[in-house]
Amino acid sequence: MNSSTALLHGTIDPASPDFYEQLRAFHYATFGDAVMEADGDAPSGDVVDPDASKEPASTEPTKWDGDIKSLPTEVQTYISNLNKESASKRVSAKEAKDAQKATLDAISKALGYEVEDGKQLDATALAADVSEKNRVLAEKDARINELLTDAALRDAVLASKASPLTVSVLRGEGKLAGLDPAADDFASKIEALVADAVKRHPSLKGRSSAGTSGPDLTGADGDTPITQEAFNKMDAFERNALLVSHPTTYRKLSGRN
Repeated sequence: MNSSTALLHGTIDPASPDFYEQLRAFHYATFGDAVMEADGDAPSGDVVDPDASKEPASTEPTKWDGDIKSLPTEVQTYISNLNKESASKRVSAKEAKDAQKATLDAISKALGYEVEDGKQLDATALAADVSEKNRVLAEKDARINELLTDAALRDAVLASKASPLTVSVLRGEGKLAGLDPAADDFASKIEALVADAVKRHPSLKGRSSAGTSGPDLTGADGDTPITQEAFNKMDAFERNALLVSHPTTYRKLSGRN
């Protein structure tokens, strides 16, 4: 070994014939199986990743080509179920709309309306018109019931020989409200009302003959006049009934003629 030659690592002589064997032996003793890089940048003992210098993989999402078949199976199934559900709801909505239109058309025809093909009937206008027709019909029914009640009441008054003022008395007392001429017990209720009115107002009792006591009220404003005596025996309610039913007779007997 040349004393003027600097030793490598303190023990290896670069001028020695077995320099490379000494260097490899020193490297193995020092680093083991580690690979020595030519540029010397890698730290001692570290294994260098050959892919470390490569560009990182792109994180951009892959664009979908629009084909459902290219999606995962579970996604395809989910989309298919949604489409079926949506189609079912569209069918149900159409069926409900068609049923509503059919109902409105049936009602309009029953009421005498003519709806042109392809046109929608205004449900609000139809409801308002139906309500008005029902109101008119209700008024007519009420008037018919009133006439039937009056006829039955007058027959009962004549049969019991009571004063015709009995009709006005019962009407003024509200006794005729709620009577149904179509009911089986209608006639018996009318007779009971007349009998009760005569009992509560004795002056409503008629005379069966000339010698019978009590006012003869079978005639007024024309036929057999109500006597002054009968008028004087009337209470305020009966006189008011006379005013309503026979205003001319009332004014004459009350001195207001």
